[in-house]
Amino acid sequence: MWKKLAVLGLLTVFIIHFAFTGLYNAPLNPLKAKHSNIIAGYMNPLFSQNWKLFAPNPASDNNTFYVRAQVKKEDGVKTTDWIDLTSYMIERNQTNRFTPYNRLVRIQRGAVTAMVEEDDLIVTLHRKAQSNEEAKKKLDDLHDDKRKSEQQEYGEKLLNRYAQAYLNSLHPEWEVTKTQLMLVETKAVPFSEKEKKEVETKTKVYQFDWRNYQPVAPIF
Repeated sequence: MWKKLAVLGLLTVFIIHFAFTGLYNAPLNPLKAKHSNIIAGYMNPLFSQNWKLFAPNPASDNNTFYVRAQVKKEDGVKTTDWIDLTSYMIERNQTNRFTPYNRLVRIQRGAVTAMVEEDDLIVTLHRKAQSNEEAKKKLDDLHDDKRKSEQQEYGEKLLNRYAQAYLNSLHPEWEVTKTQLMLVETKAVPFSEKEKKEVETKTKVYQFDWRNYQPVAPIF
């Protein structure tokens, strides 16, 4: 009896997951447009997918996140140096794709998407809105300021929790009171210039506000 219930429960989970995945990857349709927030909320950040490796709009930026903390010491509160959140995760993921690092490394990508990028649905609606009034109305709804604000807040909160869990793994002995994030965005070297010894790359640095530390389990 219990085995049948376990199999039925597992089967239900798989059906729901693949239903969301199918809608997420499907072309724009009324069901996807109506429930875009729910679908994106389920898929991001662990199950998100995109086609930015390919033309016409391939990814052209390298994003590296850093975190620093305010830590209570015997002689007062001290601010730590910046700690790289990105490089180690990417290295571990590239070493072995069949580990939890493959999912963990997506959290940063998902947070960036939530904070600053438009999802594939909005990009599609932008194209359709030029000649379709219904698509234009839906695009206006999706561009609601409140929705944008909530999406950005979600992305930053997600990234802060990730950073605090990372710190807890590296330095469980620290008594952290606050953390601050920094994003360093570097333009990738164009393929046509990859053979040049000296290529100037553009870099942008974004610093986020300090956030209070919340107790969280170590990330690894």
